[in-house]
Amino acid sequence: VADRPSRSSRRGPPRPGSQRWPWPAIMASEGRPYKFDMEVQLASEQAAQMVRTSLAVDEELQPEKVTRRFKSEGAALRVAFEATELRALRASVSATYDMLALATKTLAEFAA
Repeated sequence: VADRPSRSSRRGPPRPGSQRWPWPAIMASEGRPYKFDMEVQLASEQAAQMVRTSLAVDEELQPEKVTRRFKSEGAALRVAFEATELRALRASVSATYDMLALATKTLAEFAA
């Protein structure tokens, strides 16, 4: 596999706290070592607030394993996840992306 870059030359995603990271680092709590932060740019500040309030009402399916925090700043929607298990984190992030897709499609449909 000669055409693959070496591990040291791969850049990968930005790390929390790095200069490329758009959101201040969030330290995972002692019992929740896994974390994921996402940011989605929406059409307007109002759209970001509407999506945030729509998604925030859905309770986490496994609150003892995953916490999820929503924040909107301008047209950006930010979601921070912390989890005790990697599998629970993946399921929560996936479900949030699905709900986000539905919410943005709904906004687009009613805006037309």
